[in-house]
Parts: sequence; structure tokens; C-alpha cells
Amino acid sequence: MSGITQPTAGPSDRRESVQTSGHNSTATTTAGEQDAESGKAGEKPSSTGELPLLRTLPILCLLILSLFLVSLDRTIIGVAIPRLTDDFHSPNDIGWYGSAYMLTNASLQLIFGRLCKHNPVKPIFLSAMFIFAVGSAVCGATPNSVGLILGRAIAGAGASGILQSALQIILHIVPLHKRPMIMAMFGVVIGASSALGPLIGGAFTQKVSWRWCFYINVPCAALAILIVALLLRPEDVDDGKRQNLKFFEQIKQLDPLGFILIVPATVALLLALQFGGFAYAWSNARVVALLVIFGVFFLAFVASQWYAGDRALIPPRVFLQRTVYGSLWYTFCLAGSMNVAIYYIPIWFQAVKQSEALHSSYQTLPVILSLVVASILSGAAARRTGHFGPQLVAAPVLASVGMGLISLWTTGTAHPEWIGFQVLYGFGIGLGMQSPSLALQSNVDPQDLPLALASNFFSQQMGGAIFVSVAQNLLANKLKSTLAGVEGLNASVLAKTGVTELAKMVPASLLPTIINAYNVALRDVWYAGLGTACAIVLALPFIKWQNLKKVSEQQRLAQDAAKQDAEKTQEA
Repeated sequence: MSGITQPTAGPSDRRESVQTSGHNSTATTTAGEQDAESGKAGEKPSSTGELPLLRTLPILCLLILSLFLVSLDRTIIGVAIPRLTDDFHSPNDIGWYGSAYMLTNASLQLIFGRLCKHNPVKPIFLSAMFIFAVGSAVCGATPNSVGLILGRAIAGAGASGILQSALQIILHIVPLHKRPMIMAMFGVVIGASSALGPLIGGAFTQKVSWRWCFYINVPCAALAILIVALLLRPEDVDDGKRQNLKFFEQIKQLDPLGFILIVPATVALLLALQFGGFAYAWSNARVVALLVIFGVFFLAFVASQWYAGDRALIPPRVFLQRTVYGSLWYTFCLAGSMNVAIYYIPIWFQAVKQSEALHSSYQTLPVILSLVVASILSGAAARRTGHFGPQLVAAPVLASVGMGLISLWTTGTAHPEWIGFQVLYGFGIGLGMQSPSLALQSNVDPQDLPLALASNFFSQQMGGAIFVSVAQNLLANKLKSTLAGVEGLNASVLAKTGVTELAKMVPASLLPTIINAYNVALRDVWYAGLGTACAIVLALPFIKWQNLKKVSEQQRLAQDAAKQDAEKTQEA
């Protein structure tokens, strides 16, 4: 591709374009459609300047806190599940406590992306935060298992809207060349919250009550709503593109058919991956039916997107850009590998090293801290140089080497190895966390950016969910085959039992055999994480490198030209 169109970004976007080719660039602007875009002749564009620091800093802090809460909710409940089953006497509902949140969160990503494209972002964020708080309150106050599942589904729906609208607010109040550090913080929060969830959940469950795993969200959400409502003005995030459409026209803009098709496809796939090979055999009629439902609805969704064109949840002209589908694949594989590591490294410590649940969280800190450091360094480098490409390439290389070394862990692996290998892997993942998002922001037309970023979040959610389920199946099946010949053991029951109970379940003479079996079974899990990390490189040829500083300057020039044209039109 020798040239790409870079329309202006930010509050005063008027479909101006900047043509760039190689190292030479020229800016050209057209403002002839301002009346149609704003709905009023001669309407003055919104300010394109940065917000004052006293307003920007609290807003950014609250957005990052919001992202931390919704990411934390994916994993905070894990340690509390034994207490939940004791209180509710509902062991059959265990799977739904996590999946209810994940299902609504993942399936609504695309529809919220569409909402953010065609509607003011501030009320979407406030509404989503309110929904998240309501769902959390329901979870904390529920007297039974059904109420907890319902609350988790409500909170997941709110979390989906928070993810999309928070990122859109960032795009409006932070210039492109300054976004790498903010995106780095987003990556840090997502990675750290996944590992800190069990630690925080365990502390609440043991010291106070499992209900505070959810109650804690309510005051934090209220604070976020208050700060954003007071400090973020409508003109700060309203780019003037919003159209005053009738109700049914607004519904059409959301692609209801695509939404109706993608939700059951997503739900069916995630449920099949959750149950298949674990709760039921892959040949079981329930699992087969779920896979068939997924296939039918997914194919229908693809056809509907092609037919809907620009009104699709994922317009073909957006998805078929090489940087878009390359970035989605990069994110899908990166999230898959990262979630495999973050979920199953603590299990290795609990099963193989016989660590307590909370202690295993501390032992996982090397991968988290290195991820945090690398993400911050990656953002700082991108902001200073304007380049995200080197990080994009280095990430899968380091992550693959790190996961390859982790796959060599044995029952006798000492501290230097399990610390150093985690650091190498985490550093690689951290380098690549925000690079796909920066690639999209520097290559995609800002009018289509909400849809591209929504697709990226959807890809991230699906990658994590799919490969965690794949890893669970690999672990369970390998345990069954490895322990099949051991007398006095029910391998199927053992595979479903908490690893911290191993020493209590089996005779002391068999414990070394069980520990070794877990180490062998987890090796297949590491291979899955290694494969997904290696698969990231397939995206590299498709992601176009852009200098963020140059693109940001081109956008600024186009915005200034558009503002001058608008002022001349108003004077005339």
C-alpha cells in the first residue's frame, strides 16, 4: 500500500484527509460537508486543544480505575468459589459464576462499538458504569445462586460498555502522539488485574466476606460517575458527527441483525469450549449441538456483515484493511497466550510446588511485574520516537522464547529458573500489549476507529476465553491418560478437584506420582501458550508501520485548516 488516508481525529473531525506516502506527506482538507455533518449551517467546530491538566488527570485516573475493576472481575471470584458453594449449596452452578460475566462482556463488545460511533460517548460511559455497579450490587446482596449468576451477567454487560466508551474518551482528550503511555497503562491494568484478582479475592473472602469482592465496585463506580460527570464536558468528546436520527433509524445504525446473530454464536462457542472434554465428552450431543449452533450463526453473521455494508457491526471495508485484520489476529493470539500463562502458572505452583493459593499469587509476580515494566517502557519508547514497530516484532520473539523455557519446568525447578523464565515471558507480552491498538489508531480512518477498536477488544476477549478453555481441556485429558494406570485413583474426579486439596485426597505414597502427572499435563498447557505466541508472527507482514508523531502532526494541521474553513464559512 503506497498511501493511506488519515482523516482528522478528535472533537472537530470534519472528514478532512491527509495523504501520506513513505516519508513525504502533504495535508489536504475539505470542509464542504459541514452542514450535513453538524446538522446546522456554519456550526462552529468543537475545540481541538488538550484539556487542562487539572481536568485531564482525574478523568484519566478514573478511567484507568474503571478498567481495573472490570478486568479484576474476571478473576476475583475464583478463590471465593468454594465459599460460594458452601453458602448456596450449588456445585452445579460453579461454571456459570465466571462464564455469565464473560458471555455478556464478550458478546456486547461490537454493539457498544457501534453505539460509540453514532452517539455521544459521555452518557454511554456513565450508563455502562451504572449498569456495572447495579450488577455488582446484585452479586453482593444476592441470597441465592441464581441471583449471583444474574448479577454477573448484568455486570458483564456494563463492563463491555465501559471498555469501549473509556477508550473512546481517551481518543478525544489525548493527542495521538501522547497516547502510547496511556495505552501502556491500559495494558498494565489488564495484565495486572488478571493476576491480582485471586489475591484480592482471597483476602476479601478470608478476612471479610466474599460479598465484598463485588461490593467494592459500587463506591468506586459511584466515584467514577461523579468525576466524569463533573469534569468531562459534552464538547470534549462530541466530535460533531453525531446525527439527529429518528429512533428506528438509530436502531438500523446499530445493525440489529448482526447483533442478533453474533450473540448466540459467541455464547454457543464459549459454552462448548467450557463443557467440551471436561463436563461432557466432545461427542456428547450437548457439545455437538453447541458447535453446530455456533457454526450456523457465525456463517449467517458473516453473510449479514457483507450485506449490511457500512451499517455492519464490522463493516467489510474496515475489516478488510490489512492493518485491521493483522492487528485482530495479533491481539487474539497475544491474549490467548497471556491468559494461558496467567491462569495456569499459579496452578503449577499449587500442584507441583504444593504452594497455598495465596502464596502462588505471590510466586506469579515475576510475570506480572515484568509485563508492567515492559508495557511502560514500550509506551515511553513509542511516545519518544513515534514508532511502535520494533515492540510489535520483539514481543512474540521474547514471549515465545520465555514460554518455551517455561515448558521445561520440572518438579525440581529452582527459584532462578521459575523467576527468570517468567520475567522473560512477561517482558515479551508487555512489549506487545498496546502495539495493535496504536497500529489501528495510526492507520484507520478516525470515523471508523470505534468499530476497529471494538473489534480489537472482542478479539482480545475471545482469544483469552478460547485458549483458557483449550488449556483446561488439555490439562484434564492429559491427567486422565497419565494417571489411568495408577491403582486406587479416579483420574476423572482428580482432574476436577482443586489442586490445593491433592495432599489431603491421596495417600502420601502416591503424592509424588500425582505431582509429576500434573507437571507432565501442564507441559501440554505450556505448549498451547507457546503455539499461540509463535502464531503472533503471522500478523506482522500485514500491520503497516506509521510514525505516530508524523500522523499526529498531520491530523493537527488538518484540524487547524478545518477550523479556519469553518470560521470563514460562519463569517460569510
